[in-house]
Amino acid sequence: MRSFRYVAFLLLISSALVLPAMSQVRPPTITSVSPAGVQRGNTITLTVEGANLADASAIQFSHPGLKGQITNVIELPYQPIIRPKGFTGAPIEDIYALHRVLIKLRADESMPSGRHNFRIKTPQGTTNLGSVYVGTLVEISEIEPNNTLAEAHRIFFPSTVVGAVGRSGDEDLFEFEAEAGKTVVFEMQAAALGSPLDAELTLLDAEAKVLARNSDYNGRPDPFLAYTFSQSGTYRIRVTDSAGAGSARHFYRLNIGALPYLTRVFPLGLRKGTTAEVDLEGVNLGDNHKIKVEAPANARYGESLWIQPTVRGRESQTRLRVAVGEHAEILEQENNDTPASAQPVSLPVTINGRIEGT
Repeated sequence: MRSFRYVAFLLLISSALVLPAMSQVRPPTITSVSPAGVQRGNTITLTVEGANLADASAIQFSHPGLKGQITNVIELPYQPIIRPKGFTGAPIEDIYALHRVLIKLRADESMPSGRHNFRIKTPQGTTNLGSVYVGTLVEISEIEPNNTLAEAHRIFFPSTVVGAVGRSGDEDLFEFEAEAGKTVVFEMQAAALGSPLDAELTLLDAEAKVLARNSDYNGRPDPFLAYTFSQSGTYRIRVTDSAGAGSARHFYRLNIGALPYLTRVFPLGLRKGTTAEVDLEGVNLGDNHKIKVEAPANARYGESLWIQPTVRGRESQTRLRVAVGEHAEILEQENNDTPASAQPVSLPVTINGRIEGT
């Protein structure tokens, strides 16, 4: 009897050590979208890769100005999951196949610029969100090799340069002509579009002297430069990863030009059913330093309005929100830095103020 129990115990332990893998069907999933954007008014072929996208039948877009037609679905080679050395657990194996979906994508001329989402419908369900950026500028695809000053890819602006830091240590250089007195904006879009690229921008003159550099801007990982050139001539902008990383998925969109760029608005809101004059701050805004904003009387709590000025027929690259409130809105009045000089107000009220630097 004891020997029977001992054998049964050994069989129980042995079965625990060789637990079979459990299986589950992975839901339809988008893992990459290329290219990351499209110029407004243009048609492109969008390549979407992911899992279990067989028999994809339709695309659902977040904006009606985007229209797409699936032209092909290609099954890709299976990529097995590599378990770490010494792994003895019972893995949960996803049942899946990898696919590439080709989509003929059209962005209407009248649709707003910015990031827009989509999902793909399949017999197994609808995918997670994918996204595509709709821009207003002519798009230029990066041409390799462009890793050295001598190989710099010559471009024009205003334009959007579409590229990728394709491998560890890769550097992408672009050469252009600039006029004295012009302020040129260099706006990186990478992390904001889901790219793992931790981008850094470096502006160089013809002798490779560094004129400006940035890796993070306004609390975001995507860099931004606005530089006023003192002399006309040839210049270069360099794109790298701050940590030296790189892959085909380290993609970016770099907007370049003497572009209007809104950085701040004040006041930060207005009462519903009223009109307010909002001060604008930024680059290349010309005489557009104020704008009138009207808040609808039926605005709901928490609603906001977009501010995006147009300068000489071109929209600002950025747009900012102003809040719509329920109560009277007033501006902070200096000097109110001490209890004795406190600004008197009547409640309820919304106060628009600024904490000025010393």
